[in-house]
Amino acid sequence: MDVKIVGDIRNGKFQPTLTGNPIVDDALIDNFCKNLKSKITAIHDVSVSVDHFFNPDAKENSIIVIDDSISKYLDNEVKKNNNLINVNHTDMLHGSVDNIVVKLADYLNKVV
Repeated sequence: MDVKIVGDIRNGKFQPTLTGNPIVDDALIDNFCKNLKSKITAIHDVSVSVDHFFNPDAKENSIIVIDDSISKYLDNEVKKNNNLINVNHTDMLHGSVDNIVVKLADYLNKVV
């Protein structure tokens, strides 16, 4: 199972950012991804990667861990067509993954 981290989107009409600075965004999102990968792969066989080019109009088979400051702007059809799990914006900024590990593990336990 693939888990993709969306903290910013760099293509299309809707291009939200984490901080407004792409270099800082990269570092913060990579840190969050690294922290999540180290915790979730200890309990589930998943790959974790960053997705800067998430297309809300395309159906995605991966689990999308998305910043809640982005997901609140997505319409219900997008949310229904994708496996979205919201992560608190502050948690993503600080690389805090404990809350999302619980949500993700619960989700993975249901689909496995």
